[in-house]
Amino acid sequence: MTLAGRPPDPAGRGAREVFDAELSFTGGLAEAKIVGGVAVEAWPGGEACAFHDAAFAELLRILTGFEGIMRHVECRARGAAACVWRAIPGGDYE
Repeated sequence: MTLAGRPPDPAGRGAREVFDAELSFTGGLAEAKIVGGVAVEAWPGGEACAFHDAAFAELLRILTGFEGIMRHVECRARGAAACVWRAIPGGDYE
C-alpha cells in the first residue's frame, strides 16, 4: 500500500508522540525521521536504530495497512544530521 502527501493523522501523531519522529510520504511511500529523541540520545552509537526499524513498520501496518519494512537509510551514528527510515513494500506473500 502506498499513500501520497501527509501521513494519515493517527500514524503521524503516533510517530511524533511515541518516537519524537516526523513521518511523511514521498512518492507514495512513508519516510520517518528522528533528529533527537530519548532513544537516539541514550544510545548515540546507533543501538536503538533496529528497534525503530520494526516500530515504524508496525505502526504503519496497524494504522495504514502497510506491508513491508522500513530501511534505515541515514544514521546519526554514521555522521548524518538525523536518522531516516524509508518504507520498502513487501512482495506477494501468497
